This record gives sequence, structure tokens and C-alpha cells, in this order.
Amino acid sequence: MTIASGGNTLALNTWAGHHAATDVTSGGTTFTPSASATSATLSGSGALFVYVGATAAPTSTQAAGSYSGSMTMTVVYF
Repeated sequence: MTIASGGNTLALNTWAGHHAATDVTSGGTTFTPSASATSATLSGSGALFVYVGATAAPTSTQAAGSYSGSMTMTVVYF
């Protein structure tokens, strides 16, 4: 996946994530985001918080800017 700033692009490298039944940014269960399924258990009130991030390694000639992009997460509940 790449992110963009105007006509400039920047590739994303390593992905990481974690999910938890409470709204915490550390702890929970870590996982590697991919096209494969990852299972999780909802809280007693039916909540699940998911955090996903990635790293980028711009070169010294990468254009400065505010880069952004979109990703899709599909959730199947049963």
C-alpha cells in the first residue's frame, strides 16, 4: 500500500495491530494485519477496539508533505 501527498507517493512497510475489549492503545492482543482472518472476543457490552499502524521509510530525496491514504477493514460478526 502507498500513501500520497499531491503527486508524490510513499510506500508503507511493516504493518502491526492490536485489538482489545476496552479502549486502550497498549496491551490487548497483537496481530499482523493481512488478508487472513483474525478472531477476537467482544466485551460484555459488545465492543471491540482495533488499532492498526504501519511504518514508512522515506529516502533522503522524498518530497516533504502531509501524506495520507485509506484502508478497508471488513468485520464479520456471528
